[in-house]
Amino acid sequence: MATITLQFNGEINTSVSVGDYIYYTNPTSNYQESGFSVSNNMSFVGNVISMLFSNDVTTIVCDCNTANPQPTSISYIYFSKEKQVNTGSLRGYYGKLKFRNNSRMKAELYASSCIIEESSK
Repeated sequence: MATITLQFNGEINTSVSVGDYIYYTNPTSNYQESGFSVSNNMSFVGNVISMLFSNDVTTIVCDCNTANPQPTSISYIYFSKEKQVNTGSLRGYYGKLKFRNNSRMKAELYASSCIIEESSK
């Protein structure tokens, strides 16, 4: 099996883990005020088989098919998880709230709500 090593300076998304799927796309020459735009043409790199964190450098090793084109230093790298991962309940993140009335007057809270959506498909 062939492998490819991706190195990132600085922090990456903390949700990336072994078994995730890595994809990439290249920026288009259509630069906008917000930075750059990417094409909808994504390419599959492979599955994460190992990760190493050392001195603000993250190294990800993926299995890959050498017949596919590989990402370059300007490619936009992103990941996804299997559909079976984290579908039963919320895992890996938590929410903590504290309601405080800083007034000397009595106050009542009528309602509070939260919306949680699956983001990795």
